[in-house]
Amino acid sequence: MAIGLLAVTVVLAFGSYSWARSKYPRTVPLQAGTSYTPPLPYQQPLVKVQFKQARYDVPGRSMRMELSITNEGDKPLRLGEFATASIRFVNMNLPAAKANVARDYPAELVARNGLTISDDSEIRPGESKAVRIEATDAAWEIERLTSFLTDVDSKVGGLLFLFDREGSRYIAEVGGPILPVFKHI
Repeated sequence: MAIGLLAVTVVLAFGSYSWARSKYPRTVPLQAGTSYTPPLPYQQPLVKVQFKQARYDVPGRSMRMELSITNEGDKPLRLGEFATASIRFVNMNLPAAKANVARDYPAELVARNGLTISDDSEIRPGESKAVRIEATDAAWEIERLTSFLTDVDSKVGGLLFLFDREGSRYIAEVGGPILPVFKHI
């Protein structure tokens, strides 16, 4: 009786596992644990970002966001990086942004295509500028950062890093809803 019960238990366990893998092939492993990261020193926000819209080009694996960036500081700033989840999209045309990525930083976490910016000129103190950024990389799908088929209320969130002429970094958060684009009309 015990051997029969053991056999049935093993068959049910493997059968249930096989069924679940075939029905739900894309899963995220359970995550647990806590870790403490000390916060950065408080920095008076010198950059104000107003989120306009975000569209994700599904076939092109490209996130396009329209933003209004206001420089409330006293130095001209340039947009250098957009970071979301664990992926960094760096403006390769800005030396300070490239220098902000350490040589030993994992290459798979820095998007190869970088960050494309519609107007890469400086944002002068007190100026507001409409900017369109484009973050293109396969990481959006590989890291499962977008999932329009299973999540009807998709949002994007991340950090924008702006740099002054001396290379000092200023951080602003950005986020809002995403509209998927499955093909160009």
